[in-house]
Amino acid sequence: MGTSLLPLVLSQYFEKHVDKANGIYSGGSCIGAFVLPIIADKLIAEYGTSGMFLVFSAIILNSVPAALLLRKPKDSTAKCNKNPGGVQKETTYENNLKILKSPKEGCVYEEKSDINLKQNIESSLQEKEMPSEVFELPNDSVSYIDIHQRNYKIEKGRNTNLPTALHDVTQSELNIEKSYNSLCKSSSSTPNKESTSNSFQVFLDVTYTLILLTQAFMLIVITTIWTIIVDASMDKGVTKQEGVYILICMGIADTIGRFCLGYITDGGRMSKINFQILCAAGLGVFHILFIFLEGFIMVMISVGFAGLFIAGHVMIGVGIINQCIEKEHVTMAVASRYFAFALMSFTQAPMIGFFRENWKSYDGLFILLTVLCGICIVLVWFTPIAAKRRDRKKQLR
Repeated sequence: MGTSLLPLVLSQYFEKHVDKANGIYSGGSCIGAFVLPIIADKLIAEYGTSGMFLVFSAIILNSVPAALLLRKPKDSTAKCNKNPGGVQKETTYENNLKILKSPKEGCVYEEKSDINLKQNIESSLQEKEMPSEVFELPNDSVSYIDIHQRNYKIEKGRNTNLPTALHDVTQSELNIEKSYNSLCKSSSSTPNKESTSNSFQVFLDVTYTLILLTQAFMLIVITTIWTIIVDASMDKGVTKQEGVYILICMGIADTIGRFCLGYITDGGRMSKINFQILCAAGLGVFHILFIFLEGFIMVMISVGFAGLFIAGHVMIGVGIINQCIEKEHVTMAVASRYFAFALMSFTQAPMIGFFRENWKSYDGLFILLTVLCGICIVLVWFTPIAAKRRDRKKQLR
């Protein structure tokens, strides 16, 4: 609970490198898993169990002043982060103009800074003309925004990108804020009271339901692998002592993956959706291959790749929530992303016991885990499609 919203804080500070930031943040837990057992051993030998817990409590309390230093980054202008397809927009700055571009829909919105707004109003009073800004909408329509009266109107059928003529507008037309909100419904940087009270509505969003199920099934797969990997390796001819090295290899690969794989998605080499599909498919292939593997070396290599795919899934989960969920619901979505896994985790122990005691082998369990990975691939594939359908319905309202 104490760290569930840290990925949200990271996404506010690191917009371009959010996946690398989340990977480094989650990679700290892997390093802790290596270091803490050694520290705990020495503390118990020196101070006893009670002394060990006191020292750990002191270490954990250091996070309190660190958390107090966190501040929400200042955002002086409203930003639209998503287009109707649920994909983040590209923001550029040109001659004091803030330009938000949608890579798919081709929507361009230009917003003057306060200084330019004041200059335009003063010049309009002197020349007795009303300044207008132009932005381009889909279907080759052009809208002229009147800054002085803060009204707008849309003229269909114009196939031009240049404001060749200025049009009069009346006070009865819609306000400019309404037009901006219709273009960027998720642009509010601070949620109001109504959006906060309705934050639980994210659970009614089909897109979020798909994300919850994906997170739940993948975590079932990952935690099951960590639980049975040593026992399953012993069935493949690995000794109990060598099983320790299997765990170490998997942990090291997981740590390296969390620190490094963010460069793939942040660098634009692969989309977040395709990257998560790759991770789920990679774990599915690992389960099938593990059934036919024999020997310590082959098992070591296979669990190394499995550790990388596990790291990729852990790293990319929050990024997909930020990309596909509406901004006013992101806080609740990030905090409760493991809700479905908490319910499904009760099935893990009976599932492992059933295959081990009745089948005397984990081969059937690996096949089941492969099926779960296949289900996750389908769920991830449909996630952006559901986000597009949701946004289109809201546009029609």
